[in-house]
Amino acid sequence: ATLKSLEIEPDNANAQMILGIIQRELGNLDQALEATLKSLELEPDNYDAFSQKGGILYVQNRYREALFAFEQAIDLANKHGKVGERLLASKGKCLLKMGERIPEAYRMIRENDGFIRLDYYRDSPEFN
Repeated sequence: ATLKSLEIEPDNANAQMILGIIQRELGNLDQALEATLKSLELEPDNYDAFSQKGGILYVQNRYREALFAFEQAIDLANKHGKVGERLLASKGKCLLKMGERIPEAYRMIRENDGFIRLDYYRDSPEFN
């Protein structure tokens, strides 16, 4: 249905974002990022699309770019009156992977993500 939507209406930001989600789930990260960037081009204030962009970049080990995308998503979510706990946790994960602002990163994750095991990061050789 999403591909059909894009054939009919190629400038549909929501359909582009859904295509990005599908491509990411299929492991096609370059295509996922391309569709997500197209979605952001069409709807630049979409914090969900920025979050998706950050997630794709994170999986590609492009942590600094992912951090920037998550920060943009947080700013936009705040402007829309949304609370971005998941976004803050994702920002913290990027900081940990980059080895920067470690205490702040742990705090972000601990306070905003009930699913992450901090000992996974704490025991990781890259942070010891």
